Amino acid sequence: MSKKEVIIFSDYCDEAYPFEEAKECCKERHLEEYPEDKDWEPSDDEVWNEIYSVTQISWEDIQYDLKEFFNDGSVYILTGTAGLWDGRKKGGAIIRSYKDLSRAWAGMDNVKFTDERGVFNIYGYHHDGTNHWQVRKLTERGLKYLKRHPEWDEDPEELHTKLWGKGYSVNLNYVKKVWG
Repeated sequence: MSKKEVIIFSDYCDEAYPFEEAKECCKERHLEEYPEDKDWEPSDDEVWNEIYSVTQISWEDIQYDLKEFFNDGSVYILTGTAGLWDGRKKGGAIIRSYKDLSRAWAGMDNVKFTDERGVFNIYGYHHDGTNHWQVRKLTERGLKYLKRHPEWDEDPEELHTKLWGKGYSVNLNYVKKVWG
C-alpha cells in the first residue's frame, strides 16, 4: 500500500481491523467489567464476533457516506477488470447513483474501497477471482461527449477510454471531500 492510499472500507480478513487489535479490544472491555480477571483471554470466536460487529457498523456508516456522495446528481465513469472463470475481462459503466455503483460489488464475498491520490478504487473478491474498478467524475466536457455518444450508440470500451481521459473526467478525491 502506498503512503497516499487510504482505505475507506475493507472487510478483507485482518486488513481493516486486525485480529490482534480486536483481541486487545475484547480484553480491555472485559477488564472494564471484571478488573480482577487480569489473565482472561478471549476465545477466537469472541474475537471474530468483535471483528464482525465492528465491520458491520463500519459498513453501515460507509454506505451512508457513499449514498450521500454518489446521489448528488453527478455522472461518473467506472472502468476496470473483473476476474472471471474464463480469465480477466475489461469493463466499465456510466454511474448516475449509488444504486448503479453498488452493482460493482454485487455478488462479492469481500469488498474494499480505497482512495489513492484522489482515485476511488473498488476491489472485490469472489469465487472466480478479484475485480478492480476505478471511478472518476465526468466534467462538463465529458457530459457533453456522453450526450453525443451514448453507451448503446458506440463501442463501450472506446467510449469508456475516451471518458476516462484528461478533460473528460476528474479524480473524485473522495477522502478529502467526505472526511476533510
